[in-house]
Amino acid sequence: MFRAIERYVDDTLGLSHPVTILDGVEEEIDEATGERVGISIRDYESLVASVAVVRALCPLELSGRDVRFIRRVLGMSASAFAEALTMDPSTLSRWEGDKQTVGAWADKQVRLIAVTALEDHVPEGFSGKTIIKMRPIKKGEREVELNIVMQHRSGLEVAPQGVSKDWCADEPQLLAA
Repeated sequence: MFRAIERYVDDTLGLSHPVTILDGVEEEIDEATGERVGISIRDYESLVASVAVVRALCPLELSGRDVRFIRRVLGMSASAFAEALTMDPSTLSRWEGDKQTVGAWADKQVRLIAVTALEDHVPEGFSGKTIIKMRPIKKGEREVELNIVMQHRSGLEVAPQGVSKDWCADEPQLLAA
């Protein structure tokens, strides 16, 4: 038996912040025991691509986990991603292992690669100038947490401008920690 979950918080996508998913998750229930035996997320590949775009457009500086998440969503190996960034793979490894912070220039490059490669998931009217002009908020400047909320379009009577044909996102919120 399957049952819809209206609001599901997923912290297993690989980001440094959880993602709240609305109207896109079902749980499988064992009829004999009544226990949850699994979770199913609708249009999962579209969801993770849309989340990568939302994360790239949010001005909180990228963590190593965020960079790894974006790289994996793009389907790139570490060496191919380092080559795309014209950098040494060992530097990427240090970022992804959170042993070295991602500098401002590299932060913008990762974001630009993400929105360029995932253009089908970028909101209409988006311009790369948004990222070029962005000044990422350093984690030490303000104690904030990122709140990403994604909603499956099937749960909406009137769908707002979205990130993809399947998913739309509220403006990512930076919440006081």
